[in-house]
Amino acid sequence: MFFLEPTQLKNLRMRQGITQTELAKLSGVSQSVIAKIESGKIDPSYTSVKKIFEALNPTNNGKAQTAAHVLNPKLIVALSNESIKNVIKKMKENQISQVPIVEQRKIIGIVTESDILEYLSETSDPTHFISQPVSTITKESPPLIPKHTPLPVVLSLLSYFPLLIVFDNHKYLGCISKSDLLDKLGEI
Repeated sequence: MFFLEPTQLKNLRMRQGITQTELAKLSGVSQSVIAKIESGKIDPSYTSVKKIFEALNPTNNGKAQTAAHVLNPKLIVALSNESIKNVIKKMKENQISQVPIVEQRKIIGIVTESDILEYLSETSDPTHFISQPVSTITKESPPLIPKHTPLPVVLSLLSYFPLLIVFDNHKYLGCISKSDLLDKLGEI
């Protein structure tokens, strides 16, 4: 899940000296939608946010933005044999909505809040369910992307996946979620 604070968009736009009308032309998002987002009257779609941020931040000091510019170096993982209860606890403690699952130092899958809730709704014994190893509900591994992946590719992938894992030289450097990306772009 992700969110955009109206002040983040307005501040970013103002710092670049761009009017709402100019931003509308650059992004392909109507000026009225931009005004409503900035005033907090509507919750923007991910597609609108993506277009707006691409228009506001196509480059970083003349260099194309990459996954390395926006990754979160704090990669919280769970072992495949950890209980679902422990994974829920990690999510709550770290305020995250998905956790990569690791086995023998390799990411083998992912579990999201939605996955846990889906499986929980299908069980008649929640206590037994949460004591099971997380591997019983692990879904396909999130995409692994090199640190030099261009930002437009990162944005596109986040339209389909809740999390991306960034690597370099066979080493995990961190992750990128929709929320991580918006937080980083909001700091620019």
